[in-house]
Amino acid sequence: MSEHSVRTPATANRALILDAAVRVIGRDGVAQLKSAVVAREAGVSVGLVHYHFDTLDQLAREAFLYADAITLRAMAEAASSSASGREEIDARLFPWLGGSDEFDQAWEVWGEFWHVSRHDEDVRAILRESWDEWVQLIAEAVDRGRRDGSIAEDARPQDAARRLAALLESLGQQLTMELITAEDARGLLRGAIEREFPE
Repeated sequence: MSEHSVRTPATANRALILDAAVRVIGRDGVAQLKSAVVAREAGVSVGLVHYHFDTLDQLAREAFLYADAITLRAMAEAASSSASGREEIDARLFPWLGGSDEFDQAWEVWGEFWHVSRHDEDVRAILRESWDEWVQLIAEAVDRGRRDGSIAEDARPQDAARRLAALLESLGQQLTMELITAEDARGLLRGAIEREFPE
């Protein structure tokens, strides 16, 4: 049975609104997130948007978490068939660089909230938690590689994960601004991984 088939109407409507909010934020920016715009994008009434979300701030923050959860699930699915820690690192990182519409959209949303977080401690806390989770997933893949022999035992999982995450975030933002091609971004990431974990 699919995830969609077991959703209640209320849950389905909430997901529909969050999907629409993510598209609006990615396309127009978080400053353009308006109830009427989201309602039109979702094909629902403004009243339904207000029923599920008391404020636009709540909608914006939940939209970020929703987009983040989608990409984390996609990363987990991509990594599930990895035969080694080294392969898992590739599976977790490379989809972010021109892999799919959902990852491209996630970069747009991430960039919007990164900007907002400079002046909003609540948003900064949400981003910090998301970032820490992202880094931890990479670190766990590195540690797996140390244990299965695909990565040298002297590798430092947390340090390597933070460097790779920082590079990936920079490359992702450059992609959204069309300052770099996906091919070049993937080449730079490949080079960084090979330097971190020489064979």
